[in-house]
Amino acid sequence: MSKTNANYNQLISKLDEFIRKYYINQFIRGALYTTALLVGLFLVYVLMEHLFYFSSTVRKFLFFSWLGIAGLSLFGWVFKPLLNYFSLGKIISHKEAAQIIGTHFHEVKDKLTNILQLKEQADKDASALVLAGIDQKTVELNPVPFKSAIDLSANRKYFKYALPPLLLMLLIFLAAPSIITDSTERIIQNNREFERPAPFQFEVVNTELSAMQFDNFELEVKAVGDVQPAEVYIDKSGIQYRMRKNSEGNFTYRINNIQSDLSFSLVSGPVRSKSYQIEVIRKPRMVDMVIDMDFPSYTGRSSSTLTNIGDVTVPQGTEINFTFYTESTQSVELVFGGEEEPIEAEQRRPQHFEYSRVLMSSKPYKLYVSGEGLSRVDSVGFTINVIPDRYPIISVEEFQDKDDEKLRFFAGEAADDYGLREISFHYQIIREGGREEPMEKILIDNPGKQNATFVYNWDIQPLGLKAGDQVSYFFEAADNDAINGSKRSRTGLMTYRIMSLEEMREIAQENTESIKENLDESVSESSQLQEEIRQMQEKLLNQENMDWQDRRDLEQLLDKKEELQKMVDEAREKMRENLQNEENHMDMDPEIAEKQQRLQELFDQMADDEMKSIMDQIRDLLDELTREEAIDMLRDMEISEQRMEQNLDRMKELFNSLQVEKQMAEARQKLEELAEQLDELSEETRSGEGDQEDLLNQQQEITDAFEQLKEDLEKLRQDNQNLERPHNLGNQEQLEEQISNDLNESSDQLQDGDNEGASDSQEGAGEKMREMAQGMQSSMQGGQMAQMQEDMESLRKLLDNLISISYDQEDLVIDFNRTSINTPRYIELMREQFKINNDFKVVEDSLVALSKRVLQLETFIMDKVSDIKRHMGRSVEHLEERQKNQASDDQRRVMTYVNDLALMLSETMEQMQQQMADMMPGSQMCQNPGEGESGEGEVPVDKITEGQEGIGEEMKRMQDGQGQGEEGSAEEFARMAQEQAALRRMMEQLRQQRGEQGLGTEELQEIIDKMNEIEKDLVNRRLNSELLERQQDIITRLLRAEQADRQRELDDKRRGEVARERSREFPPELEEYLRQREAEINFYRSVSPGLSPYYQSLVDEYYRSLRSN
Repeated sequence: MSKTNANYNQLISKLDEFIRKYYINQFIRGALYTTALLVGLFLVYVLMEHLFYFSSTVRKFLFFSWLGIAGLSLFGWVFKPLLNYFSLGKIISHKEAAQIIGTHFHEVKDKLTNILQLKEQADKDASALVLAGIDQKTVELNPVPFKSAIDLSANRKYFKYALPPLLLMLLIFLAAPSIITDSTERIIQNNREFERPAPFQFEVVNTELSAMQFDNFELEVKAVGDVQPAEVYIDKSGIQYRMRKNSEGNFTYRINNIQSDLSFSLVSGPVRSKSYQIEVIRKPRMVDMVIDMDFPSYTGRSSSTLTNIGDVTVPQGTEINFTFYTESTQSVELVFGGEEEPIEAEQRRPQHFEYSRVLMSSKPYKLYVSGEGLSRVDSVGFTINVIPDRYPIISVEEFQDKDDEKLRFFAGEAADDYGLREISFHYQIIREGGREEPMEKILIDNPGKQNATFVYNWDIQPLGLKAGDQVSYFFEAADNDAINGSKRSRTGLMTYRIMSLEEMREIAQENTESIKENLDESVSESSQLQEEIRQMQEKLLNQENMDWQDRRDLEQLLDKKEELQKMVDEAREKMRENLQNEENHMDMDPEIAEKQQRLQELFDQMADDEMKSIMDQIRDLLDELTREEAIDMLRDMEISEQRMEQNLDRMKELFNSLQVEKQMAEARQKLEELAEQLDELSEETRSGEGDQEDLLNQQQEITDAFEQLKEDLEKLRQDNQNLERPHNLGNQEQLEEQISNDLNESSDQLQDGDNEGASDSQEGAGEKMREMAQGMQSSMQGGQMAQMQEDMESLRKLLDNLISISYDQEDLVIDFNRTSINTPRYIELMREQFKINNDFKVVEDSLVALSKRVLQLETFIMDKVSDIKRHMGRSVEHLEERQKNQASDDQRRVMTYVNDLALMLSETMEQMQQQMADMMPGSQMCQNPGEGESGEGEVPVDKITEGQEGIGEEMKRMQDGQGQGEEGSAEEFARMAQEQAALRRMMEQLRQQRGEQGLGTEELQEIIDKMNEIEKDLVNRRLNSELLERQQDIITRLLRAEQADRQRELDDKRRGEVARERSREFPPELEEYLRQREAEINFYRSVSPGLSPYYQSLVDEYYRSLRSN
């Protein structure tokens, strides 16, 4: 057993030796591999560095990659076999060694492996048979030299890998050692930058490669060597930038806004410098600036925040909160304009600073930041624009009522940048003489918003202004400024002044003279125009067609007519101006005031609408007008112009006559005033209390005034004599001389100191003045009464003539209808028609003459005369052409117009009768029932009903007579028509009174319309059942009106009288202005852009300026 173990151990020992030799062999082979690899790689790296002069990074890679490869190869090929040789680490097992040996020795083959396996089995089962087998096999293998299985000399073949690199390195080292040494040094010192040897080198001139953050750095480089480069580039992060060449060999490059450390190298062709680095010094800086703005509450603006915006615009009184976010900063300072000491912002936390301030005015300011060791290294300037609360803006448009100059309408608008507190109206009265009354204020609105519009109407009448007084007025807007207090803006001062009595008299005199001149010139122009129209008609009658010149002549006629109308309009406006001044501010005789008003109405009625229509037609058709059409229109123009001339002539005469009456009334008034002054002067003179010189001056003033009055009276008498029918002014010359003598005597007595005698003379002169005034009034009234009676008699005759003409025309129509056109009777009837025409010509002349004296004659009466003349002329033309039907139509129209004219004249005569009754002394019976002395009482409806029932009964009686074959006479129809007209006028008066009281007038108007229809039927002698039904309907309506009146009287007793304010209608100009302004506002709203409040205010101001322009 022991012998077997010894043999086996010997075998294992031989295996261990084999293993050690096995690893020796690996070591030798690994050393050769490692030598070949490392030397070869070393030569490659060295030669590459020599050729390319790698950068530090590449050299680092070369160095560390060689070390890495060397380490791996040494460990794997050298150190590991050595460790295994010393049985360190994982080595091959005995079985693996046996397999290697078995492969080398054929005689061994698997025997050695079997021994090892049997040994393992013997260790488990110590069988003698197994042990014997082990021993036997061991003995057999003992002679085999296991170590010879490894031939160390076989490694010579690996020298072919190691020797060439070594020989090459030795050769290079012997031939050019610097290639190896320098390159090796650069690879080993890979942190340094090495320059390739060149004909020149780069030298950085800057003493320090450092710069302040965000500053600019100027790099200066100099090339030193035998050769100077033409261009030099700076390499930053792999990007090359060309440097600027200053002089031979000197180059510069500006690095702008340097923010962090910067590495760079210099390059020129193949030459590259080592790497340089510029060190950046951290600079304190502002990263963000936040401004919180807290606006005053009255502005209505919510708080706002701005980021990195230093220039701000804010309202006055805004609190601004600054918040600064910084880097590398220890303090932030603010310096405001006008303040010497800086303000340091409070540091709330690191790199966070705050400051707050309320601003009342605009200020520039600067921000300074400081860091460690760096004081105020940077600053920035801004401006805070503080907008003071602006004054409010207010504008107003003034409009005057077309019917009442004292009623003013205002439309305005006001605006403020933040809000309006109130809009008010102010006025102050300045009495004649300069006395100022306290300013009055009327609050119009409290808008409470930025923009407001308002409409206000103001009646000046209640102020009680008199001649010479003035009222100044304006509108005022107040804003809501809570910082400086409410500010106010006013519109321009507007004034309304009533002229003094003296100014009014001067203007009235100027207007009167202008009216006279216009009327004289108008009459002359009208006459000349008629002549030109007749000449134009004759010219057209003598030619077949109209040529271009005829049309131009016709156009010139139209232009002349328009000029004539302008003169008439100018006279009418001047008359209206006089009338308004006298009615509003001067005490006038009521009778003269009524005549002036009537004259103005007549003037207004002169607007010839028919003539204007004819002129418009001619102008519209001037180029297409035929000769016949032109002749017809010229004929109408001639008739219209004749009427115009008659009206102008009438207006001229009436105006001059009224001026005489007016001046006579003014003279009487002046005499009364002078008499009052003399009475006062007489008392003062008799008392002896006054200064003698002052008494003489007063006496002289009265004397001079009377002498001026005498001159005015003399001129008045001359004007009166120029009238066609002068007034009876009486003979006052003797009294005038007596008064002058008394005044002169009084002056002499005052100079002599005889105050008692002077007082008596003054009293005597005053009494004579009153006597003179009374005599003038009596003479004027007596003359007017006589003239009115004469005029009424003329009217009666005219009425009789018109009725006669109507009858004759009616009979003639019947005769023409019965007569053939080819009989001698037809010629006789034509002569009768000419006679009727001539008879009417007499009536026309009389009526024209009467119209110049009687104001009651309406202008449309003369228009009716023109209509009668037109149809009379046409009827004659048709009769001459044997056109009976057309002639009959014109004749019937003549009858209708003559009856209408008769009815109008009858109404005029009634008015004259009423006027005469009013002028007569004592009480007179009122024609209009229910009308008091003042003529202001309301007409009772029951009286009208009674009158209407009486007419109805008369109609029924006449209708019954027609059933029996009895035709009503023309006189009966005319009388009933006259009565119906009187009732209609009473109804019109009642309607007007009800309208002024604010009561309903629709029912009354319907009654008046039906009365008009009945009146026309009676004038035209139409009596039928329809007329009677209409008559009954009127009575029914009148009864309902009576019942309503009784109910109203009961209600009035219960409630009493309730005052009603007169409704005011806006003038059309104001309504148009309001519409336009509303349209503008709607437009602005529809396109309103989103703007900041400041710019929105500028836009609003621009819009307002456009509108005001």
